[in-house]
Amino acid sequence: MWLLLSLVALEIADRVSGDAVRPLLHVAYGMGVAFAGAYLLVIMMSQAYVGPLSARMLVEAFALAVLLYWAVYKTGTELESQAGWRWVHPLFLELSLLFVSVVTVVESSVQLRPVVWVTLALVTIHRSICERLDNRFRFYSLVLYWASAVDLVIVTSGYQMPSAIWYEHPGFTGSLALILQVVYLIIGTPRLDLAHLEVPPTLARLARWGNKIEERRALWIYYPFFVAAALFLYWRFDTTLLTLLWAGLAFVVFAVSLIIREGHFRYMALSGFGACLIRLLVIDMSQANLGLRGAVFVGVGLLMLGMNSLYTKYKGRLS
Repeated sequence: MWLLLSLVALEIADRVSGDAVRPLLHVAYGMGVAFAGAYLLVIMMSQAYVGPLSARMLVEAFALAVLLYWAVYKTGTELESQAGWRWVHPLFLELSLLFVSVVTVVESSVQLRPVVWVTLALVTIHRSICERLDNRFRFYSLVLYWASAVDLVIVTSGYQMPSAIWYEHPGFTGSLALILQVVYLIIGTPRLDLAHLEVPPTLARLARWGNKIEERRALWIYYPFFVAAALFLYWRFDTTLLTLLWAGLAFVVFAVSLIIREGHFRYMALSGFGACLIRLLVIDMSQANLGLRGAVFVGVGLLMLGMNSLYTKYKGRLS
């Protein structure tokens, strides 16, 4: 009801004139604040169901639709001249994304959150979203990508899930998040273009941050993935498999370097692969059993052959 009343007040404010516009706009905002309080204090803890559906999720879906309606609402009346409209209305995009983030934390299980964050990042970086709605989605897709990397390291790396179902295991969901993060690096990052963000005056600082990130893309976009992946593999999997897993990560970094044509990533991948070979000879040879040693040797050898094949096929891109 709070949400419906906020829409009613908005529509009336857009159709009246004179002194009635400002109080109606404030009433509409007040209804939205009332819903936020009700959600935090009541709805978030609700376990009610409407038939087979969660009542909380139905309310959340409706609330998101209302927020997006506010965000894309166009007016050519006196409402547009109100200071409250000019300063608050551009922020409804941020409010919508903030609400989606809260819903993600409330509704998704702990081990699935990195997957949800990076999936949202891929959705918001889609060309139709950025061009038809707002190009600020490019910046927020990067924030969601960071959230996936941070959640992967801080929570999923050490989360214990006593379940026999394989797809609920944090090792599987974390690995799936890593794969989707690689997809984001390959598909999403060429579309970022954070140096040309069109932002309202309220968010002028956002454009400055976008310029700083664009100047040092490797530091802000690629290195978070490299660090998060290495730490996740170290904390999540058995030490006897680390050499093979880190060699696989080096292979991914090498492949990404060929796709985005970043030479220093290629040298980083080769250095990491060299460190894996040293670890294989110094540590794995003395600790792992014979069968596992053989599997690691074969796996590392296949990755080396794969890197050589990639280099031979795409070395023309390196000139």
